[in-house]
Amino acid sequence: MSTTAQEAKNPQRDLPIGIIASLLICTILYISVAGVLTAWLHWQDVNIEAPIARAFLDRGLTTASHVVTLGALAGTDPA
Repeated sequence: MSTTAQEAKNPQRDLPIGIIASLLICTILYISVAGVLTAWLHWQDVNIEAPIARAFLDRGLTTASHVVTLGALAGTDPA
């Protein structure tokens, strides 16, 4: 944040706009993924351990499942 604030021309206006915009984008993506997952599977059929990757596998989209799994592993803290 401090680096971003130093590079902004008007940090008191630009930083809140950037933070709120990024939160809105993440919220829209989260709701979209949840909606697609709910449309694909009945809620009782959702795999608890890997819901999105398993939903892709059930649809025959193995490459997408591997990409989601790699992304989840990359985001996991090894410590």
